[in-house]
Amino acid sequence: MADITVRKMTFEWPDDLGVLPIPSDLIRSCELLGISMTLPYLEPYLIRTMRMAAMVTRDETLRSDLKNFSGQEAHHHRNHSQVNALIKSKLNSKTTEALERTEAALSAEYHEFSEEQDLKFNLAYGQGFETMTLGLALMLFEEGFDHYDSAWARLVEWHLAEEIEHRSVTFDVYDKIFGSYLYRLRVGSWAQSHYLGYAFRFAHILWQELSDDPNRHDHEHNPWGTKRKVLKAHWQSGLVQRVLKATPPWYDPKKIDTPASVAAALAKYDALAA
Repeated sequence: MADITVRKMTFEWPDDLGVLPIPSDLIRSCELLGISMTLPYLEPYLIRTMRMAAMVTRDETLRSDLKNFSGQEAHHHRNHSQVNALIKSKLNSKTTEALERTEAALSAEYHEFSEEQDLKFNLAYGQGFETMTLGLALMLFEEGFDHYDSAWARLVEWHLAEEIEHRSVTFDVYDKIFGSYLYRLRVGSWAQSHYLGYAFRFAHILWQELSDDPNRHDHEHNPWGTKRKVLKAHWQSGLVQRVLKATPPWYDPKKIDTPASVAAALAKYDALAA
């Protein structure tokens, strides 16, 4: 794997931070917020999994990649925890309580995975998540971040650039230790569905408060109410096609070309890091 840099970023969040990352797009904003809400629970799970893997492999290059991957994820965790707390402070108590119940359920599931599932499952789950995240990151870098709130743009750009930078670590460690293609595909696909189920639960809770739609409490008008709605929206965005490119047995994330804007972003945050 190419060098992975652990950047210690400290973002300053204004007290008047807008709740919506993309002020002109409520649904996409709620999706991004929903993803952010999952990260203080997903990222420690990934770190636990990579630490277990580092105890198994004797490949020193891979062990170094696992350490740096975990370092990046730890800083993602810290920054998203901070912004999530700020966002929740701007919401009503009913919304905050619903978010916190969902956070507790997600945290419990990830601890259950760590404690009751084997390393093969946990590595395949991590690889499935990282594959999906890579597709999302590449799509958003192609779009650019000019339409984002400026404070949110910095967080999202930095985080996604590092997701692209460490894109092959979970794939490499699974392949090195286990290497079962069909198992990777099966559990990785399930992981994507499991993760998105929680991200969209968070998104719907937020949308119920933030939407001006009088029908917002009606399941029929929930933008994430059915898998068909979700698949249609993300097929139109191109995300589904990107994720499907990772399904053939010859897939290798190291071979994916990345936009020049990613290297520019990484250089920018190299300079800004503490």
